[in-house]
Amino acid sequence: MGALLRPDGPGDAVEDLRSSCNRRALPLTLVALKGDELCATGALKAESVETHKHLGPWVAALLVTPKYRRQGIRGQLVDALEELARELGFKQLYYGADVTDRYLEGNGCEPLERVSYLTGEGSIYRKTL
Repeated sequence: MGALLRPDGPGDAVEDLRSSCNRRALPLTLVALKGDELCATGALKAESVETHKHLGPWVAALLVTPKYRRQGIRGQLVDALEELARELGFKQLYYGADVTDRYLEGNGCEPLERVSYLTGEGSIYRKTL
């Protein structure tokens, strides 16, 4: 599912970011910076997985630049997105992952199902807030 925004993927990362520059409404994106350097992004969206429009909201577009991986930034970003979702009144969140995701399972997310998606196989998770 993350392959959508890769350079050779069908998504448009710049437009995705532009459309989610909201502060208190969906879609919204958080950006992690170190000085002026981009470390990571993550979004809250009403829809994410095309085949599951009936579910939402979604944590989506979680991208950590290679230089900043394995430093806990993903977890901090997910925590911040979950807190924003609570503040906005949501009781649960959904996540899509390319593969089985041990991080999500260790973070209280429940695997719901395996799905066939535009970029291949993936998993859908739900977290009760």
